[in-house]
This record gives sequence, C-alpha cells and structure tokens, in this order.
Amino acid sequence: MLKLSHFIFGYLIFLLFGTLIFYESNTVEEKKRHIQVNNHIRQFIQRNNVCLKEHDLYPYVDYFLDKSHTGLWHSSLSNTNTTKWTFGQGLFFVTSLITTVGKTSSLLFLFLFLF
Repeated sequence: MLKLSHFIFGYLIFLLFGTLIFYESNTVEEKKRHIQVNNHIRQFIQRNNVCLKEHDLYPYVDYFLDKSHTGLWHSSLSNTNTTKWTFGQGLFFVTSLITTVGKTSSLLFLFLFLF
C-alpha cells in the first residue's frame, strides 16, 4: 500500500506538470496573437499615413473589438510582453480540472500517472 506522502507527492508533481503544459501552450498562442495585432497596427499606419478614411477604419474597429474580448486589447497597445495567463492561474485551472473531472471516491485515477 502506498503511503499518503507518496500520494501527495505524486499529486503535486501531476499538478505542476499539468500547469506547465497548460501555461506554455497558452503562452505560445498569446504571443502569436500579440504579433498579429502589432502587424495589423503597422499595416494600418503604413496604409493610412496620408489620410484616414472612415470606411477603412471599420475593419480595424471590428478586429480590435474582437481582440478586446480575448483580453489582448490593453496589453497589445503597450510594449510589454505580458500574457493573460500566469503560472498561478494555470495551477488553479489544473487543480480545479483534476478535482472535478473524473473524480472517483478513492481518487485512484491519480495513481495512473505515477506508474
């Protein structure tokens, strides 16, 4: 029979690896989105450096409204490379996922990842 300390250690290792995987996968996607937003801003400025026409503005307004719903609006305008997801938020997500999905009375599903 495994000791409780082995169970807790395995649980913590599982949480940390799950958090790292989740955090890294979201960081890559957010960096791509930041680059995409910055490219759109540059294209807009280059294309409209002489005069800004109202009908040219609407596609960009729609684009930035869409990005504002994903949380990229404010961070994209600054020169910082901050992401929306932090390691702590990833840990919280993985912990809540583990404790709600596939929960059994004895929590034996966690031991599958140890062996």
